[in-house]
Amino acid sequence: MEERDILAPVDAALKLFAVNDAATQAASRKLMVKALRNLEREPSNEKFRKLRVANKVVQAKIINVRGAQQLMACGGFYNKGEFLEALGEDCAVKAKTVADALEKSDGTFKVKALLAHAACVRGVAVDAQGFLATGALDNVVRLWDGKGQLVHELRGHEKPAMADGGVLAVALMENGGRVLSGGRDGRLLAFLRDASAANCYVGHGEPIDGQARPTNAQNVSCVACEGDLVLTGSWDRTVIKWNVTNDAPGTRYGPFPQSITGICILQGGAKCAVSIGDGTLACFDPLQPPPSTLWTSDDAKGAPMRGCCSAAGCVGTASNDGLVRLFNAETGSLIRGARTGAEGYLYAVCGSDDAIYAGGEDGIVTKFHAPSLQVALRVPQPAAVWSLAVYGPHLFCGLDDHFGAVLWTNNATEALEGPVATSIEASCHEAATKAALLVPEPVLEGAAARASNQGAAGGEVSMGGTPPPPPNPNYDFSFPVELAGRPGLQINWNRGDDPNMVAIQFCDDNGIPRDQLGDVAVFVQNVMASQS
Repeated sequence: MEERDILAPVDAALKLFAVNDAATQAASRKLMVKALRNLEREPSNEKFRKLRVANKVVQAKIINVRGAQQLMACGGFYNKGEFLEALGEDCAVKAKTVADALEKSDGTFKVKALLAHAACVRGVAVDAQGFLATGALDNVVRLWDGKGQLVHELRGHEKPAMADGGVLAVALMENGGRVLSGGRDGRLLAFLRDASAANCYVGHGEPIDGQARPTNAQNVSCVACEGDLVLTGSWDRTVIKWNVTNDAPGTRYGPFPQSITGICILQGGAKCAVSIGDGTLACFDPLQPPPSTLWTSDDAKGAPMRGCCSAAGCVGTASNDGLVRLFNAETGSLIRGARTGAEGYLYAVCGSDDAIYAGGEDGIVTKFHAPSLQVALRVPQPAAVWSLAVYGPHLFCGLDDHFGAVLWTNNATEALEGPVATSIEASCHEAATKAALLVPEPVLEGAAARASNQGAAGGEVSMGGTPPPPPNPNYDFSFPVELAGRPGLQINWNRGDDPNMVAIQFCDDNGIPRDQLGDVAVFVQNVMASQS
């Protein structure tokens, strides 16, 4: 029997095995690999050809573990009642194949490549061919091959007047199509992959229904594509559908309640879910003219969402309250939620057919099984995580500051060796120390996972009023904040600042509970709109 004939059922068994918690998997994997390696080395040794089913260790680590018996059968061990017994002349070949697969799929991520940028990487993307794209706050987009080697550097984004520049999102069209990027300059750029040309699309930031144009409303915060369908979301509270093939005019959807923070395309383009800054999740049909809203969920309102994704046929989200949530893609009903258990805010989320990943301020990426939301493992990073993508055995993380992006793999044969990998792993020490102390919290079912909208302890926060004279000369905006028992508070920010980051800084500096973040961010946005 050839190896490829064994691997198909092994892959199915591994997926079943992966639903177990991390500790169960580790203990079971260790015993199975030991038994399979013994059989591989000495297939004629009778003591290595049988495992007694009644043995307590075998019961606990194989018989009672989902997927373990299937894996052992793929490796030549069949349940014959009293024993798991190795049968067939090719059992040594089978044992080696399954042992190799188990060791490669142990869930431990190793560094595969470092993808350098001089600034925070706010967008990462990958296509079916394994090509990678990164976009950073230095206004640079880079295209990489599957080994992390630079293919092209793509430039075209500019610094807007009176605000910081930067690329906030990237995407890769299928079959070698264009590299897409959205930035703070309000542009969607569609680069040819050979870097020979780029089309520029502008439309975000225009006034809506006669309302004042918010400051920095042009920011393109997210980009998604599937086939020829290209969508962008913006701080102007709208989503635009673009045709980058024939340059037809864009179609605008919205306005939504607040800034768009994430987009995911569902069911081959028949649906699109958008995460919104006030914690609302909405779904519309991008193949129909607006308005084409299918459903809206307010279950997480009050906890600003930082992104959304497709995971296990559901819509997954990550919010500032530290919760990952799953919503029914058909109805928008909240299914369940789970905390990463780590400190700080979540900035990024991505999903696959059987998992959802979330990372943020603390530099820890948490993998949850989906749809159960049981914690599978944690992957420490060298810095805060701002963007995520996952494909096959790879985890792709866009990081803060000068770290660039790191491509991780759980295939040991692909792992990078040498000083670069050693240095990156050493830089993960602080996050790894925190991760080792985390204990999975109970999954919150249904209504228990709704966002808490209760007032802050000690009194409600009241934003605004007349700016105190004289204004703080170091900031463009200065406003008083009234909080019971806390006189004299003031919120300050500059033109071009991210309202969410202003709210985070203000709440953290003044010990204000984070369930007030939504109100603070909305106030900042409204002031920006009224003063533009």
